[in-house]
Amino acid sequence: MMPLAFRGRRSLGTTAPRVGGACALVVLLSAGLGAVAGAQPEYRNIDGGRPVRIEDADASARHSLDFQIAPVRVDRITGGIYRWQLEPRVSYAAFPRTELELRAPFAYRESNAEPRGGLVGVGVGAFHNFLVESERMPALAAEGELLFSAGGSLTRGDTYSVRGIATRTFGRYRLHANAAYGTYRVPIPSSDAPDIPQIPDTPCSINPGSGGSSRGRVAAACLATSQLAMASSQSDPGGSRWLFGAAVDRTLPLRSLLVVADVFAEEYRGLERPIDWTVEAGLRRQIALRTVLEASAGTRFTGPSPAWFVSLGVTTSRAARMLIPETRP
Repeated sequence: MMPLAFRGRRSLGTTAPRVGGACALVVLLSAGLGAVAGAQPEYRNIDGGRPVRIEDADASARHSLDFQIAPVRVDRITGGIYRWQLEPRVSYAAFPRTELELRAPFAYRESNAEPRGGLVGVGVGAFHNFLVESERMPALAAEGELLFSAGGSLTRGDTYSVRGIATRTFGRYRLHANAAYGTYRVPIPSSDAPDIPQIPDTPCSINPGSGGSSRGRVAAACLATSQLAMASSQSDPGGSRWLFGAAVDRTLPLRSLLVVADVFAEEYRGLERPIDWTVEAGLRRQIALRTVLEASAGTRFTGPSPAWFVSLGVTTSRAARMLIPETRP
């Protein structure tokens, strides 16, 4: 019969490797699950145009580098005119609760437009969340952008926009409110064909109106993205512009899915036109660890230039801690 002491030593010797292997497996699984859990909230982050105009006040995780790949939008404007837009963008959460963004919208217009297409401009923007949501207060954030026009734009010059954002959570639902102010410009219709609808950029529609002045002959409604900017010049009429809107979204965590709907109003000062109202619905679905699919559809149902539109895009995220190293005292 084997001595008890020897039996004990043999038991420990054979059990230790098994315990060590189990611990290693637990660590690996925890790391993997942690990576997945860390990526899951990506689908909850809604920016302007991703997938709807109204956005939330939550910032991306610090050092998150987001690439919006080939986001495509098509608009059908009054008169049966179709317009396509491609707007790749990249954003980087460089500082705590702060994102820097660069976007480059491209447009493709109808055959009689001049220019017919190309790079509309380059937008440089920043977003900052200055109040995290608490039991008593909603999340609050602000953003701004400068848009520098390029050769594919129907107008010339640089414009700006600013926006205030608030977000409040109610269980799986979130309510968002946005208020924005910016500048716009519209191209003056040709004197040879003053009644031909023209399509400014980012994206917009111009319809003939009543009256003899150039401002009386044109009306604008524009922008699928979070910005309120268009190219401008001294010869192009324009002015200030306001946007007010709200959105509600719901998350379905087991499906890594967010559905959202919004409604917003836009007012163009100096164009003598009624307020435009637009309603949209969209979704964001996490299809891979760091990849989110975005889709939306909407209609501008009031104003002199009703329209409908659809969009589709993909966003991929990466961690990029070394782009802006942390400084320690």
